[in-house]
Amino acid sequence: MISFCHRLHRSIVKDAVDRRKVEEKLRKLSSDRLKRRLAPLAAPVPGGALAIELSTVSKDGTFDAWVDIQFDGGPANQSAPMIVDSGNTVLVVPRWEDIQGLSGYTLLGQVKYGPFNSVDVNVVEGPILIPTQGGGVLRIPNCIFYACTCDPRVSNFGVGCVTPWSAGSSNALLAGAPTLQSPLSYLSAYPCVEFLYQAGGLFGNIPEPVVSGASLLNLYPVVPDGYTMMGIFPNYGWMSVAATSLGISGATTAWPGAAPTAIAMVDTGGGPVFVTDPNNLLANGGWAPAATCPSWMDSSTACQCIAADLEIELADPNGGTTFFYAIKPGTLPASAQGLTAIMCEENVFLRSQYGMNIGGLSLLFASVVIDYASNRVGFKLR
Repeated sequence: MISFCHRLHRSIVKDAVDRRKVEEKLRKLSSDRLKRRLAPLAAPVPGGALAIELSTVSKDGTFDAWVDIQFDGGPANQSAPMIVDSGNTVLVVPRWEDIQGLSGYTLLGQVKYGPFNSVDVNVVEGPILIPTQGGGVLRIPNCIFYACTCDPRVSNFGVGCVTPWSAGSSNALLAGAPTLQSPLSYLSAYPCVEFLYQAGGLFGNIPEPVVSGASLLNLYPVVPDGYTMMGIFPNYGWMSVAATSLGISGATTAWPGAAPTAIAMVDTGGGPVFVTDPNNLLANGGWAPAATCPSWMDSSTACQCIAADLEIELADPNGGTTFFYAIKPGTLPASAQGLTAIMCEENVFLRSQYGMNIGGLSLLFASVVIDYASNRVGFKLR
């Protein structure tokens, strides 16, 4: 298990011992779900909704979510856990060998993929199966994705929506072939995907990694009620809306100031809110309560870390629509309390862009839905 192309937050599990523990726990969750499996659905049920069970892995105050996938014609008792990552926009499966020889899969070509073009992958078109809550299986019939052919074996279930799809740096690597999309975006009958994370065990600040199976992806034919929908920045490689204000402990701050439009990356994994602040409107402000900055922020500059309440306003880049929510760690279980924001002159997780990454913590206070059909993102208070 190698989680790859984490671009908007840190990788959660790197230690070999922890990795083995997590793999064992993920296999157990997958096995339990597969035992409930019924006959695969030939097609989505019109007008209905589907729930996909997620496994969350947490350590050091951050987390990843994982989903199980299978291949058509492969062993019924075998699944491949994949990181659900809105900082990526394609599906990358770790083993071409698991697909080679199965009917219904077409090899479109080979490319180099990843940082420094370091990984050999095949470009493949074919069905992906995802076990659903209750024992069914969702079939995505014509997904185009990458399959690794050599080490390092990497994996990612990219759920980010960008417009056009070619704006993603990983989406158009094979000349003459269709531009790749997020795997869930191929579901024309279910274009709306809702993230519903449960707080229990999600941000465990303990030495041992915490694995939980309580979170869900809900798929809908139309946007469910109650969401404030926004467009996303076009021609931009990460799914982002605008960030218009940030409050700390009830006090309005000067950020983002008069700078050009600040972005808000919608990161459905990870932990705290990340802010880049080159004008020192926040990073040197002495905000309280302070928190210890994690060691994995060493590559960022002049950081201040806090455990304070946050008030965040997001906006449609096209104007007219705003959404306000508050992060109040004191209302969460003890395992989810602590670090809420990391504010730096230059924050590595903003990828040299001005703005914020709303972090997975935000999803405990505001549910997120992606509408792939209209290239929109929605938010709703929890």
